[in-house]
Amino acid sequence: MSGRKANDHVKEKKKKYRRIFCIALLATVVLSGCGHVKSAKKLIRQAKRDHGACEVISKKETEESTEVVLKDKLQGFEYTVRSYMSDINIDGASFGSLPEQRDGFETALIDYVLSETQTDVETVCQKYGAVFDNEYALSLTIPKGADAKTIGEEVAAYLYAYNKNNRMDDFRLSIRDDEDSPLGSCYLSDGLYRTPQEEQIDDYRDYAKRLLQETDNRGGEVTFVKKESGTFAETGLPLPRVANVLGSTFPKTMSDPVIFFYFKTDHQEFYIADFVDNDTDTWYTTFDPEKEKGRKKSPIHISFHIGSIR
Repeated sequence: MSGRKANDHVKEKKKKYRRIFCIALLATVVLSGCGHVKSAKKLIRQAKRDHGACEVISKKETEESTEVVLKDKLQGFEYTVRSYMSDINIDGASFGSLPEQRDGFETALIDYVLSETQTDVETVCQKYGAVFDNEYALSLTIPKGADAKTIGEEVAAYLYAYNKNNRMDDFRLSIRDDEDSPLGSCYLSDGLYRTPQEEQIDDYRDYAKRLLQETDNRGGEVTFVKKESGTFAETGLPLPRVANVLGSTFPKTMSDPVIFFYFKTDHQEFYIADFVDNDTDTWYTTFDPEKEKGRKKSPIHISFHIGSIR
């Protein structure tokens, strides 16, 4: 196929996919025609269920939106929850609207914690020549060769002190040196440092827990077994199963390297590979949910941290 024909082919495919997407979107809008703005009462009830006791500071309801401002009783900061209808416009065409909700709790929580700890964190940073930043995520940049564990845990200790009722368990303080090399993270679930390798295993362990949670054995245990290097050929899959994820390293030939993270439950041992499967849009795994059927235990709460694909 010539370059020009290839371009035309791509353009036609894009038009086709856009038409399919628009039809699917229209169907969604029609099927969700009963979608509506939530009442203040519903937003307040949901906020109490998700975040704990709160005081209502203000509430405003119109046909277009509902907004409530709440004060967290545990730590005293205010946050806003809003429900509204969002217009859907594609290529200049309008496809109606769908209900959306914005919950400002986590942003307000972090802003509160950072304001309370600002002086202490700045003191630690000045002591070690480090830079703390929270523009996109909680991060710490330290001089090359400095002790990531010591500096990270000193900063994390101040943040961790405000982790009431485990509400900051999913947050991490990522650490890099001034040449942008990743050095690991301090988890705000316990204030402790993990190396990049330990952090990577934790990310895959969290995914393994999520897989188990979606079976009858949702209260079961997942144990990390080992980490092994191999080749893509060992998966027995064809190469088209590998998703091309922008910014990540992924196998392009049968002999390309793959890392296997092995885990076990009471009923099976399986691995999660470090590439994304086109069939599932997530990491490839040999986990078999059928082996966990009929083994229901009391449910537990598991938070899934979406780590970066390495």
